[in-house]
Amino acid sequence: MALDLKAIASQIPKILPGTGFFGDPASAEVYKQLIANYLATNPELAKVKVVLAPGATTGAFSPASNTVIMGVNNPAVLAHELGHATSVKPGTLYDKILQASRKANYINKWISAPLAIGAKVFMSPDTARQVLNYASLASAMLAAPTLSEEMGASIEAIKKSPEKLRSLRTLIPAYATHVLAQTTPFAVYQIGRALL
Repeated sequence: MALDLKAIASQIPKILPGTGFFGDPASAEVYKQLIANYLATNPELAKVKVVLAPGATTGAFSPASNTVIMGVNNPAVLAHELGHATSVKPGTLYDKILQASRKANYINKWISAPLAIGAKVFMSPDTARQVLNYASLASAMLAAPTLSEEMGASIEAIKKSPEKLRSLRTLIPAYATHVLAQTTPFAVYQIGRALL
């Protein structure tokens, strides 16, 4: 069931499980204010559809379908996903860079440990060091677009949130998980280099 952004404010607290901010029930009023804040500066967001997905653990934005998927009753999550909706337009160069970055980083996660081990086993220490340095540099470059977008969406969410401190309490740990996920290959290459 996809609803438009204006219609969703009163539905989220009724349909989704959980609470808004660390035990506080999220009220429809908080959602209404948040949505009004976004629409005041980004009227094109009125076309964004919102799908309520009980059972999902967080939220997501799909530029291709211009849809926010909400799995939790937390205004900060909606604010963050709307932050993506303001910056990622389907088919743009920026969207293509983000998609390519995510796909390449996904592959990089799977090859980082075998590459680090293979460098140690099959290469001279100097060659292995050089290969792992290049792999580390490539990993950082692959992670940068996604981390930049996640940071931008969180900053936009905090600016638009009617409850900024509470949004920070949700979005800082969420960003930390993105950093951890995106920089794991870099860390693997650096650990492999240190063990040479």
